[in-house]
Amino acid sequence: MQAGLRNQLELLTDLLAERSTGVLITLDEIHQNQLAELRELATTCSTRSARAASSPSSARAGASVSDVVNDDVLTFLRRAERHSLGSVARADVERGFREPNRVRGASHRRQPALQVMVDGAAGYPFLLQLVGAQTWRLHPEEEEFTSVDALEGVARARRRLGSLVHEPALSAASEHRHFVLLAMVAMTALPRWPTSSVASA
Repeated sequence: MQAGLRNQLELLTDLLAERSTGVLITLDEIHQNQLAELRELATTCSTRSARAASSPSSARAGASVSDVVNDDVLTFLRRAERHSLGSVARADVERGFREPNRVRGASHRRQPALQVMVDGAAGYPFLLQLVGAQTWRLHPEEEEFTSVDALEGVARARRRLGSLVHEPALSAASEHRHFVLLAMVAMTALPRWPTSSVASA
């Protein structure tokens, strides 16, 4: 399978090079559970890069990229340029929910439902996607979302975030890191307790 992919990339990049263009491979939702596939693709691309002036470029995105770059085979990822997504402004989050529904003919005349979704996303890019998807899946045939739909969508999105991001991250954490995280969570309920106290907890 790898040889077939390599041959196809060679043919494609050579063909496009004649037209002064090339190949861009995009990968979304990169996760450490996909290391085998990522290694295969990385080996294919790096072999092509070493043998030809025209080689494919790639762009990757995912919440667990930091875990993947530590792989012994995928060392080239450590040299790749990284762009970390910050918090999305509230106005942009609201537009992100409102615009797709406007395009499909729906509306958000029920402003409270929209605000529940905006609050639930908390400016987190991936959670924004999850809240929108989970809320829409409740009643895809309806033109409007209710506040009840929004609350349920947010709840489902947060559970999904936990299973996709938090659980894999915690499963690889050491016992000491688990202890520190639990101490930090416990201290959030104690007002005016400095975070530096975690070290002595």
